Amino acid sequence: MFVIVSLILLIGGVLIYRASFRIGSRVWVNALCRGRKGERKVAITFDDGNHPIYTPQVLDVLQKHHAEACFFVIGQQADDEILRRIDREGHIIGNHTLSHRGMGPFASTQKMIAEAEACDAAIESATGHRPQLFRPPFGVTNPMIGRMVKAQGYTVIGWSVRSLDTLGQPCEKVLRRIERGLHDGAIILLHDNREAAPELLEGLLNLLDEKGYTVERVDKLLDITAYKDEK
Repeated sequence: MFVIVSLILLIGGVLIYRASFRIGSRVWVNALCRGRKGERKVAITFDDGNHPIYTPQVLDVLQKHHAEACFFVIGQQADDEILRRIDREGHIIGNHTLSHRGMGPFASTQKMIAEAEACDAAIESATGHRPQLFRPPFGVTNPMIGRMVKAQGYTVIGWSVRSLDTLGQPCEKVLRRIERGLHDGAIILLHDNREAAPELLEGLLNLLDEKGYTVERVDKLLDITAYKDEK
């Protein structure tokens, strides 16, 4: 009996772990992680900005390639001028919480709502837009985040290609990892707070062009609304 109970608890723990740490599991939130098959289009998304140096450099690369992206911004790092430039140049901005720390496994739903609303306020103050799109820090979800998302009416955006560009590996290695995961409708996760971000993006855009992929903004790829004021 002890063995059976232990086995049940182990299996339950594994299932909860997978549900919480795999954003595509759709257990706690209904995250959108990829676009339609049959269309050679991908979306590029950035987490953890703004960065005062690297985010403008990333924007320069996007402008050079006439590509549009989505930036999931940490509210405490939001810079009004950078946010306005992101908006002005045709990109969209999503909510990545106020601090990137207040969505831990023991945080209450009310605390998470306060984190999300404060980030929304920072973005709206700079751009006039209130984000519809939300991405939880690290892609981790749980019941409290699920309740917060429902209460705030967010659309949760995950990813299907994780670059792991935060590991500090050479751009060539990161690009090979992305290439192996590429598919129609891919949503690619990058970070714009890294020194290598502009170089990696340049290489990625060249790679996508060589492979015949078109870069499309994630809201267009998924046919969803980017901002609550656009509903």
